[in-house]
Order: sequence, then C-alpha cells, then structure tokens
Amino acid sequence: APSPAGLDVQPLPLIFAERYREFAVLLFTLSAIALLFLFASGAVIYFKVSERFEHDVQQVAALRRLGATAGHVRGMFVRETALLLLVPFLLGLVHSAVALVDWVDVEQIFDASFDAWGLTYRTFVGMALGIGLVVAVYGGAVVYCYGSRVWERSGPATCER
Repeated sequence: APSPAGLDVQPLPLIFAERYREFAVLLFTLSAIALLFLFASGAVIYFKVSERFEHDVQQVAALRRLGATAGHVRGMFVRETALLLLVPFLLGLVHSAVALVDWVDVEQIFDASFDAWGLTYRTFVGMALGIGLVVAVYGGAVVYCYGSRVWERSGPATCER
C-alpha cells in the first residue's frame, strides 16, 4: 500500500520471501546446469576410459606375467580414476566458490539486509557434498567394473621359469 508521502513501502518479511524465491529459481537453474555438466563429463570420462581398454588389457597382462596381484592392479586403477575425477571436481568447486562469493557481494550491494552469506554457505556445502558423493560412487563403479573387466580380459597369470 502506498504511504502518505507517495512511497511504495513493503514489509520486511515480504521482501525476504521475494528474495528467497528469486534465489530458489537461480539455485534450481544453476543446479540443473551443474547436473548437465556432471553427466556430460561422466560420459566423456567413460569414453576416455573405454578408448584405452585394449591398451590397459595389454598392460595388465604384462603386469600379471611379472607377478602383479589383483590388489596391485586395483590400486593402479584407483589412482588413475581418482586423478581423472578429482581434478575436475576440485576445479569446479573452486570455480563455484568464487562465483558464489561474487554473487553474494553483488547481492549485498543492492540489498544490505539480505543475509546471503548464511544461505549461500549452507547451499554450497550441501551441493559440494552431494556432487562429491555422486563423483565418489561413479569413481567406485568405474574402478570396480572397469578393473574387473580388464583383469578378466588380461588372461590367467602365467609365470614360466
């Protein structure tokens, strides 16, 4: 309702509700884009790993002839997969943190009463943990499934002395 001086004044709870709705739409949009990139990067990693399958089978067969155990080979795949998955994940976290800090600074310029830091921190931690869990499960599945396939295809261990 207009005030006697002709100013349009809204109660503070309505302003907060409006800001949280705007933030929710922004968060939903950015989350959808992040999931799209997560699935796309997962597909790229899958095709990268699949492309090296025959090469890895030959390497594991050579390692088996030298006496490598399944644990040694699994450890090799864990390190390779961790490097392949963790570097992009950590770079994405740093990029997201910088973007959120910048967004909060812009929000504070336009509306100093909006507590964006608390909401942003909780959101960032929740999303980082959720995406980290997805990356960890995906990495575990890659190590288990791909490592098992490579181990089986590399043939029996033959040590001729």
